[in-house]
Amino acid sequence: MKVNIYFIRHGFSCTNAIVYYAKFRKQYKRVLYTDPALTLHSQRQIQNITQYMPPVDILCSSVLLRAIQTGLLSYPKKPRTLFPLPFVSEFGKGYGNRASSPPEQLGILGFDLSKRIDYRFVTDASTPYKFIPSATVPDYEAFVKWLGVFLPQLMKAAGVGRKKELNIALVTHSKFMSTYFSTGDDHLPHNNAVLLRRYNYENQTITPLPCPKIDSFYEMSDSNDCGGMVYLGLTPPDANTYVQTGGHGGCKYPELFD
Repeated sequence: MKVNIYFIRHGFSCTNAIVYYAKFRKQYKRVLYTDPALTLHSQRQIQNITQYMPPVDILCSSVLLRAIQTGLLSYPKKPRTLFPLPFVSEFGKGYGNRASSPPEQLGILGFDLSKRIDYRFVTDASTPYKFIPSATVPDYEAFVKWLGVFLPQLMKAAGVGRKKELNIALVTHSKFMSTYFSTGDDHLPHNNAVLLRRYNYENQTITPLPCPKIDSFYEMSDSNDCGGMVYLGLTPPDANTYVQTGGHGGCKYPELFD
């Protein structure tokens, strides 16, 4: 079976907003911001670009809140259920890359979005209120191996039958994408950028098609062999436009922006 995975960088988060819009003396505080959500500006942006998201059979993300929100808002109708997966979180040990617990995330997301999340692949049945260790580890090779073993279970949970070609959306993070798919670690994709990678699945093994690392996240490069950039994403607007389109509504610690 052919498997296409669309790696999507999350939308503009509250810590992204601190970097771009908070006063210089407040910049250091972003490292203390645990599991940031998307800004209201970003939530509205995503609702306006859903037509650019590729149609998929299964919707997944990392366990971090900004990735979960991005996935749910990018696909408001189908697929209905989002599955957080292990090994696709962000690099860095700051508080921003520490996932809050599932109950905390559900409380922030609210009823309508929270009922669309299924944490079964990143929690243990005996402790559903916290994530298993692998949930917050960024490791592409481990993810590929994990997916080879658990793909049948993931398809069953998503209500997807056997297909000749399977399409998966996976919302992840800038450093994850640059580390594993780009020629330079300092070269980061824009928020909401979409990169396609193609795989073969057989006998509980996922095999990536041979594909060189890309030179730029900022050029369209989709091809029929191993994939490429299919959506370049969004850049932060000027400060006035940002405020007029929702600003940092949706963020806790508003004093960081004063």
